[in-house]
Order: sequence, then C-alpha cells, then structure tokens
Amino acid sequence: MHQTTWPIERKVSSIPHRGTGPLFSSAEELAEQIKSKIKRVTQGRVRNLDVFLTGTHVVIEGFCSSFHPFQLAQHAAMEATDDLMVDNQIDVGLS
Repeated sequence: MHQTTWPIERKVSSIPHRGTGPLFSSAEELAEQIKSKIKRVTQGRVRNLDVFLTGTHVVIEGFCSSFHPFQLAQHAAMEATDDLMVDNQIDVGLS
C-alpha cells in the first residue's frame, strides 16, 4: 500500500463540489473513488488496477491488452479530479 503525505490530505479536502464540507475525507477515499470510476468506465479491462496519490499527482497502475482501456482510464482519472495531474503508468500489452 502506498503512503500519502500531508500536503495531499490538505489539497484533497479542499476540492470544490456541490454541497457543504469536504467531498473526500482523505486521499485514500479519493483514490478509491477514482479506482471505482476507472473500473466502471473500462468495464474491468485494466487488470491489477491500483490508484494512489502523491503530493501533486494521481498515479494509476495496472495492465491492459490495448490502448483503448488505457485511454479510458486516463480520462476517468482526469474527470475525477481536475486539480491533480494524472500519471498513467498502465502497461499495455499481452502480459
């Protein structure tokens, strides 16, 4: 499991949304929301999917057999949060 740092906790809690209070209580909760969205959008075509947050990035890792689910995962992560950069480290190939 990847560790998050204090700066991301502060940044995550200030992500704007409709309603009152913070949308996500922690970086881990945001990572799980992004992971869930990627699974839904790609229909599970990214194997061994993992999502974690660094101080400035959402990092997504896993494996898929074509670039289409790679791109879908990228866009899903970008839509989930627009003030963190997305580092897509999904491997594309037959592995």
